[in-house]
Amino acid sequence: MMLLLRLSGVLSILAVLLVIPSFVSAAPKKIAVLHILAEDNESALYANMAYNSLNEFVMQEGFDSSVAIAESRRKKMNYYEMIDLLSRAGADTVFSGEIRKTKTEVIFRFFAFDLKENHAGKIYAKYEASADLTGVTPYSVNMICREHVIRFLERYSKEKNFSKLPDYYVEKEAAVLADSSFSNSSRIILFSPLISTFSPIYVPYEYASSKNYKGLSLYLINSVPYQAATYITAWRMISPFGKRDRKASSSEKLFMYYNLALGGIPHYLALASDTSLSRMKNFGSRDELIGNRYCEAFFMLTGGGSAHFFKGHHAWGYFYYHTDMLLTIAAICSIKGERFYFIDSFDKKDKTKIFIALAGVRIVEAVHAFCSDYNILNGEETSSPLPYLFMNEETLEGGMSLKF
Repeated sequence: MMLLLRLSGVLSILAVLLVIPSFVSAAPKKIAVLHILAEDNESALYANMAYNSLNEFVMQEGFDSSVAIAESRRKKMNYYEMIDLLSRAGADTVFSGEIRKTKTEVIFRFFAFDLKENHAGKIYAKYEASADLTGVTPYSVNMICREHVIRFLERYSKEKNFSKLPDYYVEKEAAVLADSSFSNSSRIILFSPLISTFSPIYVPYEYASSKNYKGLSLYLINSVPYQAATYITAWRMISPFGKRDRKASSSEKLFMYYNLALGGIPHYLALASDTSLSRMKNFGSRDELIGNRYCEAFFMLTGGGSAHFFKGHHAWGYFYYHTDMLLTIAAICSIKGERFYFIDSFDKKDKTKIFIALAGVRIVEAVHAFCSDYNILNGEETSSPLPYLFMNEETLEGGMSLKF
């Protein structure tokens, strides 16, 4: 009997020793209070979609979450009263946001702040962006809300690591960019000289017909000097009236051929990306050209900012366009040793320096384009004044918003 008691005592001690470490090592439960606020029914729909995505990622990280989706009525509250209210509710981390629909766009605002340190609300992340969702399908709206939530959590993750956060850019690339088909790219490459030749007619017509006056203005301002040089040269070569004037120099003729064959490609790609990327940013249909890796490699070789226009970075595209054009003119003048309109011929001793500069710019341009992402992210990030705190009148939940 004593042996059995001693054996049972040993087993009890072992059971206690096994259970105690599990309580000691167990991580405290993390609590997140989530708020996505809206002022009207349409904004409330977006808010619900955004909350579903936010809650999905927060729960994956081991948080226990609760939500309050408020509509229209708000009551301002003292900051310390709000912190005390949330702390007594057991909140450690608060994810808060607001979605507001205006006449022309939807504004997304998200905040994350921590209550663990002396019950003080330390803001870890602030994210604000605006997007035009006119004519966007419900599926696309859901994906857009998810994208903005992930971009907000990625910013929060810089302070507090979210280990299971997906790469939203890779996801969107797979959803909207064109397939890298060699057959499709071969047609573009084969007909690129023809596209370049007719771009001075096609590009402004498309800009004007779609009422994209900003794109039309940029095209005219940036292309007119080179197009004028090309057509004046052609006039002097073909027209009997032009032949009476000064004959076109060999430098001017060579630049005319270059500009007709390749100079119009950057402007065509600027138009194509303007048309396609706005649709792709809103998770529209997959494009047939933008994103094709074979075309991207070809446009890196042609230069003139083509690859940057192809990826939707117009400012860099125009920078490289003008740099390439001016260095190409200098290289042509150094080869032919003849005058190019208002530019005197270069000394042939400078030929090597000019070609090294042109090759260097082309290499930097290609590497820069290769390292750049496609401009397919939805909306534009904005900023506003500091937030104020509020409470919905019908619940005891709190959150944050911004004063307009």
